[in-house]
Amino acid sequence: MKPLYKNEATRVRTRELTDHFRSLIHGPTRDRTIETSHGRTYVLEAGDPALRTVVVLHGGMTNHAFILFFLRELVGRYHIVCPDLPGHAGLSTEQRIDPRGDDYGHWMLEVLDGLDVASADFVGTSYGGFVTNRVIALAPQRVRSAVLLVPAGIVGMPMLKLMRHMVVWQLLYAVTGAESFFRRIMDALFTDYEVDEVTEFFRLALTGMNIDTRPMKTSSLAECEAFEAPMLVIGAEEDVIFDPVQLGARVSELYPHAKYEVLAGSKHSPSLREPELLALNARVIAFLEQA
Repeated sequence: MKPLYKNEATRVRTRELTDHFRSLIHGPTRDRTIETSHGRTYVLEAGDPALRTVVVLHGGMTNHAFILFFLRELVGRYHIVCPDLPGHAGLSTEQRIDPRGDDYGHWMLEVLDGLDVASADFVGTSYGGFVTNRVIALAPQRVRSAVLLVPAGIVGMPMLKLMRHMVVWQLLYAVTGAESFFRRIMDALFTDYEVDEVTEFFRLALTGMNIDTRPMKTSSLAECEAFEAPMLVIGAEEDVIFDPVQLGARVSELYPHAKYEVLAGSKHSPSLREPELLALNARVIAFLEQA
């Protein structure tokens, strides 16, 4: 595999942006390092360990600070455990884990064991939803409840749609550097992106990182049938990566007891505007309080 970062400048700037997002996390935090069979894993802990433990898992090519910028209202309310996925833009090992099998699930279980967490609530977004599904497949008793936001690992990616809405513009952007092509990609993925640091973070991922394009394993009926804990799955009405209709149908097949909702007017990344973001946080919190 190619190295995660194409150059040192991207690594340095990504860390600077990570520090920026970390500075927005309110309350005390603790840095933890867990050694796993897949390499060193960084974990950010926040909140009193005596509180309910919620594992928060970020999306692809982002990290703990980026996801807690979105799910900021969970901090202070729960004992947050937020690991950086190996091979993504965080502080864990840059060595990638193969997403085509169960390795991500085994990795997550090793992290839980290293933190002495027997079971927890999980909140996973996109790639983090895929990791949550792998944990459910391997050890459903470790997941007290699950909230999956536009999750990977349930339906496959529609390659023709991705080619039309993203890949073509990504190739043109790589060749020409034209800002208009970059904006086409952002418009496909983000509901809105007025936050400059979010735009820059994503630009760095596109231009300065070697993105792992291997397909993620999708869950099977046999892997999900033992999971009966409360679950909320949230799709996005205008998601070009995971079609909300297909996602809902597959969720009802795999997890017939789960609640499925669709964010109206949302693309793969939800709105960054304060009212919409607070409403999404409130929905996640309301579900966790009832679970």
